Amino acid sequence: MSHGNKTEEALMRQLEELRRRIAELEAAQYEARQKEQVLQDALTIQKAILDNIPDMAWLKDRKGRFVAVNARFAEARGLTPERLLGKTDFDFWPPELAQRYVNDDLAVMKSGRRKVIEEPLVHVQGEPVWIETIKSPIYNSDGKVIGTTGISRDITERKRTAEILRELATTDGLTKLFNRGHFMEAAEHEFQRSNRYGHALSLLMIDVDHFKSVNDTYGHRVGDSVLQFLAKLLLSNLRTVDSLGRIGGEEFAALLPETGRADALVTAERLRVTVANEPIPINGGSLRVTISLGAAATSNATPSLDALIGLADAALYQAKNNGRNRVEAM
Repeated sequence: MSHGNKTEEALMRQLEELRRRIAELEAAQYEARQKEQVLQDALTIQKAILDNIPDMAWLKDRKGRFVAVNARFAEARGLTPERLLGKTDFDFWPPELAQRYVNDDLAVMKSGRRKVIEEPLVHVQGEPVWIETIKSPIYNSDGKVIGTTGISRDITERKRTAEILRELATTDGLTKLFNRGHFMEAAEHEFQRSNRYGHALSLLMIDVDHFKSVNDTYGHRVGDSVLQFLAKLLLSNLRTVDSLGRIGGEEFAALLPETGRADALVTAERLRVTVANEPIPINGGSLRVTISLGAAATSNATPSLDALIGLADAALYQAKNNGRNRVEAM
């Protein structure tokens, strides 16, 4: 073979190798473009999913940096989503609160279990709100935890509704004191506690004297105002540890923890004198009423709360039979 033929063959082989490399490069570029497109599509889908979640949502890496957030979350922080990426909780919250969030994230990643948190916060607009947050771990294809995801929702209205329902279940609508059911529940709890620890416990039964004549003379609206006034007056003259409830139409009951018979009588007399001397404003004028009180204290012979109530009721009956506007004790 001549030298010229060998040179031509060598050039052909080099040309073929060049074509092969060009083809490989084009294939690699195509694959890279495909991967980039898949990545972009995934990011677009992720953003669409996040933004269509009606609650605040985000993803963090293991170091607590935000790697994805939705529009609701960014809006609550008063920033754009782009400005949140790469930031941590320390960039937005006081150090103590941010550290608590970090601790929550670490606990979720360590346990591999989600965590539900309810907390009161102040919205970026300055309004107090209740937030429920659900944090969950994020795993990669190898099953390794690589971060956390969170969803937060405003549960302020739910909390308000629950509080309204709780108030309706435990509070007398007129006087805002404990209603009969809740007062008896609290009294039973306190009775059991006094038995367990040997503490004294006293109960006052309180009845407004001649209340029917108030309703008959001035009408039920004035009668309701009188009860509301007396509720506030009685409550203001008791300790914060005492419980006061409206247990009947014009009947109240006061539970006095760690209070013996002698101190209960002092308290009862103070309430009687205070009510008798306090004018109740009505229709541009004033009205005075009196109360009768029956007091009873626990002892080793008091087997139950019902027995204690029976003693106080008997004392109240005696006070009313003995002329009203007085205190009697059993």
